[in-house]
Amino acid sequence: MSNSENITMSDKLFDLCEKQLLSITDEAAASIVKVTERTSQIVSGSAELSELISDSKRNRQKEANLCAKLESSANDVIVNMQFFDELSQRIEHIQEIVNLIKIESGREGFLSDPRDSEDLFKNIKNIFSIRSEFEVMRNIFPEYDEIENSNVAEIF
Repeated sequence: MSNSENITMSDKLFDLCEKQLLSITDEAAASIVKVTERTSQIVSGSAELSELISDSKRNRQKEANLCAKLESSANDVIVNMQFFDELSQRIEHIQEIVNLIKIESGREGFLSDPRDSEDLFKNIKNIFSIRSEFEVMRNIFPEYDEIENSNVAEIF
């Protein structure tokens, strides 16, 4: 759009939803790659460790190092699996925005001018709880640059 005055609340909300979904899919893809890599390392390391233990007790230091490496990989898998809980919360937040749009869409003047929709914006702001959501929102709604740190969850 050529003129920022022609941007409607609807345009901004749909841009917000689109950018949130793109952010989620990018982060999910990176997490899936890491889970796959770490799982492969665990499987390979477990087989190697089992062989080392069976072969000799002289390799204690090598076994200890491999155990530490396996523990680190297992922790990475757990963290990345927990990451999916955050992603599902973010998707639920987008669903809540869509529901707000659905509820408010019948009101006269709704979505015509972002400045006339401060209550809606406050409702949307209260939906988000993850810092990355606020960062995306700040790009779409620079006029609302306030974040209450007490409401922001930092999982990772």
